[in-house]
Amino acid sequence: MDDFTKLEKENNRWRNEQVTCVARDNLFVRLDQTTIFPELIIHMGARTDTSEFDEDIFDRLNLGYSKKLWHRCTTHQVPFIYASSAATYGAEEKNFADHEDQMPRLKPLNPYGRSKQLFDIRVLGQQKTPPFRV
Repeated sequence: MDDFTKLEKENNRWRNEQVTCVARDNLFVRLDQTTIFPELIIHMGARTDTSEFDEDIFDRLNLGYSKKLWHRCTTHQVPFIYASSAATYGAEEKNFADHEDQMPRLKPLNPYGRSKQLFDIRVLGQQKTPPFRV
């Protein structure tokens, strides 16, 4: 996940009435301090270092963090858009079709891809979801 701490403090171009970029370590504190939730959360963040093999980092920053965001958005009925990754496919030489029933069969090549795959699979199994608005 990118660290926007410096930008959040020093660069006001990230803040206006429409968009606010919040550093990952500050997000849940800010959400806890408000009674007015965002109209939408777009979650593009993740630890994307495909050469990192410490599973705990990906469990915390990708899977765990995304689960917390999903839960908050579901609880407060905030639409939630997140970015998956082509890294979930691995070296699969078959067709890279995005069929939901195929996701558990994919074999990512590294912990980053596995963390994104695990969240994708989790999302598909949720009965309670954030709202979706077009």
